[in-house]
Amino acid sequence: MLDSQLGGVADAVSLPRWHKTNPRAVAAAVEAARSAAPFLSGLAAFSVPRMPTRPLASQTIRAITRYRHSDPFPLDVAISLPWLAWDSPSARNVIAIDVDHTDGAERVDNLAACGLARPIVVVDPWSGRSHAIFPLRTPVITTAGARIGPQVLLDLAGRLLAAAMRGTFLPQRALLKNPWGMAGNLIGYRYLRGPHPARPVLWESYTAARTGLMWHTEPGSVEAFDLRDIVAALADEYGAAAVSSGTRRAIRKRRPPPSTFGRNCSLFDTVRFWAYDRFERDERAVLEEAQRVNAQFLEPLPSSEVAATARSIARFMNTRFCPSTSSSSRRGRDRDAGVSLDRRGRQAVAGRVSAANRASATDASLRNAWSRLRAAGRRVTQATLAAEAGRSIRTVKRRWHGIVVVPDAALSGSAAAAAHDEAQDGTLKPSTHCARAFSARRLSVELSALASRPSSVSNSAYTIAISRAPDLTGARDELRRCRAAAFGPAMRYPTSGPSLPTELLDGPPDG
Repeated sequence: MLDSQLGGVADAVSLPRWHKTNPRAVAAAVEAARSAAPFLSGLAAFSVPRMPTRPLASQTIRAITRYRHSDPFPLDVAISLPWLAWDSPSARNVIAIDVDHTDGAERVDNLAACGLARPIVVVDPWSGRSHAIFPLRTPVITTAGARIGPQVLLDLAGRLLAAAMRGTFLPQRALLKNPWGMAGNLIGYRYLRGPHPARPVLWESYTAARTGLMWHTEPGSVEAFDLRDIVAALADEYGAAAVSSGTRRAIRKRRPPPSTFGRNCSLFDTVRFWAYDRFERDERAVLEEAQRVNAQFLEPLPSSEVAATARSIARFMNTRFCPSTSSSSRRGRDRDAGVSLDRRGRQAVAGRVSAANRASATDASLRNAWSRLRAAGRRVTQATLAAEAGRSIRTVKRRWHGIVVVPDAALSGSAAAAAHDEAQDGTLKPSTHCARAFSARRLSVELSALASRPSSVSNSAYTIAISRAPDLTGARDELRRCRAAAFGPAMRYPTSGPSLPTELLDGPPDG
């Protein structure tokens, strides 16, 4: 019974393990496919038995509708829906390429010229875009614990086919255009790309045929593909464009022994491997090693050939060699930290670097705003600085004592004149400034500068400055004398005060 429903090919196509327990479900699905598209009966008998029992399918995934979703359906139901996934959750049954242009037919001809069979091409008759489907002779298991070799080979074959078709290698269980999908099962409206059909002749023939199908299908050769055959046919022409750096690392072989094809090749391999292992970039050292290796041959090469080989190796080492084990090969945060970090450590380093960059940018913005206000002759207050810099008042208050300081140029020149200008403009608070100075040298210079203009400083400012300032280079005694001269010798004021912490006395430099 099953043989007759499969058109006499059931013996040639062995049922997968997941269908052996219920062959009638396969026969029902094949019959449904034949009813939908009688001219694709051979394709149905070949392809349907290779599909999972409950494939993922959809009626809305690319339609104009409110809700788009996909669900597992029984095979005999899914076979007539517009979009269908040929893979199961645990295995890849096909290689699917999304051909997002109208040159799919020409690309298929190129595959045939390379010696491959023609794939199943399902075309959108309006846009001309298509899905190329390559059924695999042996499914590739992708579950945990599965062999990694077939998966790497599958990835390489998929990339080669994508390069050959100028398309995209689709992931496992991707929803593909279904050759037997009926337009009547579409929920919503067909999505038409562009105001006019990309291939008018195809669209006119599709509408004239009135098959009721959603797509136009070119069945190609009813034949399964072997991964090794795909790689062997396409590697020479499309290998460079298809193989990613990750795949290269995955399939990279161990270093071969030096070539024995001839003296030149043997010398080249031996010397370059020596240079790789030692990161040797000195041309003279490379030449000496080449001469040493050449002397071991029964018939040494001429000196000119040895020198040319050494120059070639040294030039490569200086311009293109990137050792994978050195610190220079580390990228991003690994290079900044000087070690190889895990994800959590990389995030921590990135957070610290980002925070430091933001703080530096904020400080630079405030300093620039402070300089603009001073150049314009405006009074520098926290409110005006915040408005000029475009920062919040809270940010300015937190950084106020690190921004409003005696300029470095004034310290290198006349500190007294700079302090006089600050006091004259009323923009500097001596008590607060002295209490929050960053280093002992700066505090000493600023206190001495304030002492040079006693009448511009209030009595309370002198009292607080004297109590908080350490006895540095006689600054406290100088302030007391200036205060006595300004307000009289009978004033009482503290004779001692707390000293600055030791880390501030040896703290960061000025600036």
